[in-house]
Amino acid sequence: MTVSREMLSVRKFSAGGRMVEHRFNPFWARFDVKRHQEFGITGMAVSGEGRRTEIGGFLNPDDRESFAQAFRHALTTVKRRI
Repeated sequence: MTVSREMLSVRKFSAGGRMVEHRFNPFWARFDVKRHQEFGITGMAVSGEGRRTEIGGFLNPDDRESFAQAFRHALTTVKRRI
């Protein structure tokens, strides 16, 4: 994943090694987090411009929390710098 003022890029790799890249304008991108009261984060996604892609499904619960915090901070920082 790459976050800059020009682009937010999410690269996903299949088990067979195939890569798919999803690109978003960071100023239009939304970071959505689904939470369960007992289990914490159960899903995360980036959406924008009519597209959506799930991210971080492979992370354990503790890593999901730290990733969500860091990613939200990075996206907010990029959007503030005008």
